[in-house]
Amino acid sequence: MRILFIIIIVSIVIAFNLNAQDSISKNKKNYIDERYIEKYKNIPAVYLSEYNKYNYFSIVDLDSGLTLKYKPNVALSIGPGFGYKWFGIDLSFFSVGRKSESIYGKTQKFDIQTHLYLKRFIADFVFQSYQGFYHDTLKLKDSTQIILQHTTIRPDIRMASIGGTIMYFTNYKKFSFKSTFSQTEFQKKSAGTWAFGLNFHYFGITGDSSLINQSYKAYFDSSTYYKSIYTSNWGIIGGYFHTFTLHRWFTTLSLLVGFNGKKELFTLEDDIVQRDTINLSTKLELRLGLGYNANRVYFGINFVGDSFIYSKSTQEYGTVRLYLGYRFSPKLIKNETSKINF
Repeated sequence: MRILFIIIIVSIVIAFNLNAQDSISKNKKNYIDERYIEKYKNIPAVYLSEYNKYNYFSIVDLDSGLTLKYKPNVALSIGPGFGYKWFGIDLSFFSVGRKSESIYGKTQKFDIQTHLYLKRFIADFVFQSYQGFYHDTLKLKDSTQIILQHTTIRPDIRMASIGGTIMYFTNYKKFSFKSTFSQTEFQKKSAGTWAFGLNFHYFGITGDSSLINQSYKAYFDSSTYYKSIYTSNWGIIGGYFHTFTLHRWFTTLSLLVGFNGKKELFTLEDDIVQRDTINLSTKLELRLGLGYNANRVYFGINFVGDSFIYSKSTQEYGTVRLYLGYRFSPKLIKNETSKINF
């Protein structure tokens, strides 16, 4: 709980600082183009959200082209939310849809993802800690061809990741990211923007024995019998966002690519440590949105997904969110907002 409290405080401080920087420009002429962006008044809104979070990692054999993907056994989260001025919080306490623990095992997790949506900036932060995974297929890399299909439970495997991104939008006067992801604005006309910034990511996996089970070792080279993998990377990220609108309906599409300096450390099952020299890795970030955003009632679906592609392992995590909300006033005012997701 102490870690959670610290993360929340840090997130709020960052939001205040970035919001203050954005507010400096409020009195400037043409701060936003009101032909494109409609701002909602700072009166409370309530909503109901359903979250589906995923967090996968894979072991890759470069010689054979095989990929073994591990998944946690996690449930959907449902709960209420509240938004006022620049601040919003989702409290998804209720869990449904967890798979049978007798077949897929039990996963213990702590997963907090914070997204701060401001006028000219977006800042993301993620902290994840998972224990207990399973895998049910062995596939060729980048293929749907299944080599083996058998569910194996690994309660001993632990995974942790921490990372963050900050990006600047070039066309913030006409493009509203809040219209899709915090629903405190509306994109009246279709518009897009380029974005660029910085990102960092730390990722660690460890097990009591090799991450490749005995029954699968015949398919993998012995150089991939890792007992632990630790990866750190940092670099630049950039891409393009676009929102298409039709009346009160909208669709948002985006794709960002990051190029990072990466350093990895591997421990084999015989406790031999291997270190990779610093080289390049790739990050792909996809954000999608579809919904309806009227003055009082709004609803839709969002997707935020990150993929980190390393030489011998990968990590994929993200969130799918369904929401239905109601605003207490349809009046409009120029305000800022951010959003913190749990």
